[in-house]
Amino acid sequence: MLAFFDTAGGGLATLAASIAKHRGLDASASTVALAPREEVAAALAEIGVTPVAATEVPTAPAGAIVIGADPSQIVARLYEGPSETAFGDASLERIALARIARDTLERWLEQR
Repeated sequence: MLAFFDTAGGGLATLAASIAKHRGLDASASTVALAPREEVAAALAEIGVTPVAATEVPTAPAGAIVIGADPSQIVARLYEGPSETAFGDASLERIALARIARDTLERWLEQR
């Protein structure tokens, strides 16, 4: 069982677990505070993957694969800036970073 965990609302763990499940692996997603992200579902839909629901937990489960910005983890991130920029809404930035995170996690899974 691949147990993915993040502290970014579950978006990164959802990306990883969803791709893993799509590849036939047993996987789960968890986070400390759920905050669903539309761009995660959109990035997964682009490649025909159904999102896995993340669960909220107080701390990372034992043996969890942690995804985040720390170099000791799988390094990936989602957009954390304001919802509006000087050029309008931040939807382009959100989907771009979700796609990059998705591709990073796909490559990580291919190397396993």
